[in-house]
Amino acid sequence: MSSKNIMSKIHKHVWPGLAAGVSLCFSAVTLATGIVVGYLATRLFMKKYVDTGKVGSVFVPLGSWRLHLHHWIMGVLVLVAIPIIGSYHECPKILLGVVGGVIAEDFEDAYSPVVAWLGAQKARFKI
Repeated sequence: MSSKNIMSKIHKHVWPGLAAGVSLCFSAVTLATGIVVGYLATRLFMKKYVDTGKVGSVFVPLGSWRLHLHHWIMGVLVLVAIPIIGSYHECPKILLGVVGGVIAEDFEDAYSPVVAWLGAQKARFKI
């Protein structure tokens, strides 16, 4: 096999695969960075403003009810609005990650009482 043939195969098969791999890694790192940033920013905001009473919770009047919008619900609404407005492909991955981090922070708060209860049951039954 000639060196020209080998170089042709490298250009044909290796470079596209390498470019796709680097692109996927960059996209995954960008998404993960967004998740961490969104989680930490939400945690800091909650501690600094909501827990001290400087910012109140969001309530939507619904007839005689008041619906409390947790930030995971607002994050899901953003994710639902993205394809209506445009496309997920046009949306920066870091923005999707930040919204995912906001959602993840609220789920951690929601499940901590469940985890505490399971820990108590484990101690009670010596599992």
